[in-house]
Amino acid sequence: MADETGSAFPSIDIKEEETMHIYYGPTMKEEEETQMYSGGKIALDKNVISEDPSEAKINIDLKKNATTHQTVEKFFQCPHCDYKSLYSGNMKIHIMGRHTDEKPYLCPYCDYRTAKSEHMKRHLMARHTGEKPHKCPYCDYKAVQIGNLQRHVMYSHTGEKPHQCPHCDYKSVNSAHIKRHIMTLHTEEKPHQCPHCDFRSITLRKLRAHINAEHRADHPFCCPHCDYKTVNTDHLKRHLMARHTGEKPHQCPHCEYKAVETRSLKNHIMSIHTSEKPHQCPDCEYKTVTIYNLKLHVMARHKRENPHHCPHCDYKTVQHSNLKRHIMSRHKSVKPH
Repeated sequence: MADETGSAFPSIDIKEEETMHIYYGPTMKEEEETQMYSGGKIALDKNVISEDPSEAKINIDLKKNATTHQTVEKFFQCPHCDYKSLYSGNMKIHIMGRHTDEKPYLCPYCDYRTAKSEHMKRHLMARHTGEKPHKCPYCDYKAVQIGNLQRHVMYSHTGEKPHQCPHCDYKSVNSAHIKRHIMTLHTEEKPHQCPHCDFRSITLRKLRAHINAEHRADHPFCCPHCDYKTVNTDHLKRHLMARHTGEKPHQCPHCEYKAVETRSLKNHIMSIHTSEKPHQCPDCEYKTVTIYNLKLHVMARHKRENPHHCPHCDYKTVQHSNLKRHIMSRHKSVKPH
């Protein structure tokens, strides 16, 4: 436990409950899963909710459209790439997001734009109106989207993890976590290629973050207290709380620990209070709270990969932050990148 919590490894990104992302259209495989998933209904059954969260039920019926989509061909072909869709609306959104960069829906309060009206509605509720219509029956948690509430109930109250990795014992509340787990540990697939360099990513979100950080010239959001700049308003908010205001809005229910981000609090609870380490190394007995730590462990202990090289000596490391600390301690006259 001490090794786990004392590690210099950062935590994997766990999506904030109300973080908004611009929709760029799914891949073919993603759309198949989305359509099958949307065909079934996942809903909280209010008739069976009891005071004991372990007795709560979340009805999951994915069978309705699963057989349908096994036999129906995709009718709409993108004229710019291999993407296909059953629905003309999805094709239109795909083309706007991936090829024309058209985002017709503009927020009246800020610069946010999107290709999909549903995303604009969620953005307005999450960022401006503060409306969160979906209330947890066990705690004070509220969410903009019903899906976020369902995952919250399973994660925080019932302990249900309906999605199982077909290659190992790993289970998750979120199907996206299963996909990321499989690509990270089993297939090593990185389908998203940066158009400007050799960088590849498992998720499109990380590719966008890479492009914004490494290839975008302007960083419009500036910290009023220091030289920090970013392309993301959420990053600026986290920077201000972590570096300047000291605000930590997320309180651990078991101790005095507070965190800037919900993901840090979740990792803290699993590491310190529940001792839950869902990510198991396929090659040894090592377990960890986050998939990112597991990925670094596999690279360092089993593959002997050290992708970060010191430009001033032979030092190599699996983690960029270790390289920065090395340069500052061993090559003090040189400013680290």
